[in-house]
Amino acid sequence: MNISNLYSWITNKAKTSGKQPSQKEVVFNYVREQQKYRSTQDIRNWKYAMQAAESLAFPNRLQLYTMYRNIEVDAHLTSVVQTRMIKVLSKSFRVVNANGTEQKDKTALFKATWFEDFLRYAWESRMYGYSLIQLTGITDGVITSVKLVPRENVKPKEKLVVATPGMNEGEDFTENDWVVGIGNDTDLGVYAKVAPLILYKQNTLAAQAQFVDLYGIPYRLGKTTMADDKRANGLYQMLADMTSSGFGVMDKDDEMEFMDSSSSKGEAFAVFLDYLDKQISKLVLGGTMISDNGSSRSQSEVHERTTDDYSEYDAKFLQYAINDHLLPQLTALGISMEGCTFEFYAEEDKELLFDMTTKLLQSGLQVDTKWIEDKFKIPVSPAPAPTEAPDAAKPADKKANFQKPA
Repeated sequence: MNISNLYSWITNKAKTSGKQPSQKEVVFNYVREQQKYRSTQDIRNWKYAMQAAESLAFPNRLQLYTMYRNIEVDAHLTSVVQTRMIKVLSKSFRVVNANGTEQKDKTALFKATWFEDFLRYAWESRMYGYSLIQLTGITDGVITSVKLVPRENVKPKEKLVVATPGMNEGEDFTENDWVVGIGNDTDLGVYAKVAPLILYKQNTLAAQAQFVDLYGIPYRLGKTTMADDKRANGLYQMLADMTSSGFGVMDKDDEMEFMDSSSSKGEAFAVFLDYLDKQISKLVLGGTMISDNGSSRSQSEVHERTTDDYSEYDAKFLQYAINDHLLPQLTALGISMEGCTFEFYAEEDKELLFDMTTKLLQSGLQVDTKWIEDKFKIPVSPAPAPTEAPDAAKPADKKANFQKPA
């Protein structure tokens, strides 16, 4: 390394070894932390929240994000969302130059916790809407960590961070190199369409719980002569002590009839809940058989391919977001990414490739031994040429020696 290169290396190292954003560049300094609440929601709340978020004059997403916190605890929704997220976040990635050659030193910068968090926050913009991500600093040439700016305090269309949700004035973050915005300004996320399904599901579950409470345990009915207060009170106390379920005390001549649907055993609830879960799966995964058992293998494979298409679509979304937004920001902060491109790629299926190679060899075709060593890390030596077995000793010809009799 010559003097010029050494000076350049030392300068760059000094720039990036301990860089921190200024107080103005830390957008969290403008945010007043507030208690977040979860409250019972219904379809009317959802309509009001959508209207407020889509307002042309004063868009406000506070009510919508309050509803999102209410629905995100649903078990089925959590499962399908994590399934979709894991499929894309578990993909292999690399940083390449203009010629498509991997820059391993650049790739290594992204194989860290900060980037895993960044990918998760960026992908969540598919569900929640716009994500604004704060880079907290640089240590030894690597981003220290990242944080998600509370969505209630971000106005994507106006490019503002506000102190309190609902405010119309705040700090412009467009010139801040330490924040990265991911997603469309007007996109409200998949949860905007999932929300009414979850609300119906929550109401149905509440009704089902009430049904089970009423009819899950049989009622006790005691009959006695109501004119005898002592016997009636004794029977009442006995029934109260023996069970927590509903009970009643009445005269032997009185009649009581329960007008209920307990004979159906609540099938209507199960059918409706199953329908809602399937609609949620379709919205998030594109199909229903990824999270539930399919009726046939062929149908399940079709749904798997559909989910793979969603995963590829998500990967392209993240890839474009990183190349268009994150890499330029890193370059501006002193971590040079000029001429570099981030990409996801599919690793080779070594097991499948090994089986194919084995079949080629068994069929008599030649496979380069160096390629096998490089691909499978198996030392290979050419098999010895077969030697021809020596000819078996031929028995000596025996000629009979006959003499004519005298």
